[in-house]
Amino acid sequence: MISMLTNRLKRLVDAVDNLLFPHCCPVCGRSLNDSEKCICEACFLDMPRPTVIDGRMTHLDILFLGTKAVDAAISLFQYNRQSLYANIIKDIKYHNSPQIGMHLAERFAREHTDDNWFADIDMVIPVPLHASKLRRRGYNQSVWIARGISEATSIPVVEAIYAAKPHRTQTSKSVVERRQNVKDVFDCSTDLTDKTVLIVDDVITTGATISECADLAAAHGAKSVKVLSLAFAESV
Repeated sequence: MISMLTNRLKRLVDAVDNLLFPHCCPVCGRSLNDSEKCICEACFLDMPRPTVIDGRMTHLDILFLGTKAVDAAISLFQYNRQSLYANIIKDIKYHNSPQIGMHLAERFAREHTDDNWFADIDMVIPVPLHASKLRRRGYNQSVWIARGISEATSIPVVEAIYAAKPHRTQTSKSVVERRQNVKDVFDCSTDLTDKTVLIVDDVITTGATISECADLAAAHGAKSVKVLSLAFAESV
């Protein structure tokens, strides 16, 4: 009897696990083994990482030169639409698999816990979706990414910034058009006085959305803003 209940419990746990985590790697398509979650180990190790010089990701730093609020920015991997690694972002955003973002964000955050990158951060703020888009998609992938960081660092997730107005997709827009597209779209519901905040998103391209959120955080009292994304597109 006990053995039967144990087997049933195991099947239930396996079913929940299969629901939360995909069976195949989104990059190579290989079936994941019992020790792998969301992406196979080979593809994770081969992931195209941004160049780091003296502890800084210089391409990201350049994006935020005009945004005084951003003190540092990091991304897990370089994004290219033609790369198989683009499937990661597609699955997270459009194929109802935000748990991939949570898993990768947690793993990425754990890589940086020893170098004190998160040491002074008071809260993790996900880039928001407008309510209309949230209803259509069913989830905000940036919230899941933020939760992954929180799992690794114990820093609380605070949805301090919200999308007060809808805006059109940023895809295929120029740098200037992207910044204009998100101008005055966001607002802040939290007093950030003297706080160091981490703003997170799935992909950084021109940095327009993050810059708008960072400027807003600074306007509401944040003393420092850091940025983390899963992916960074060197060219749009």
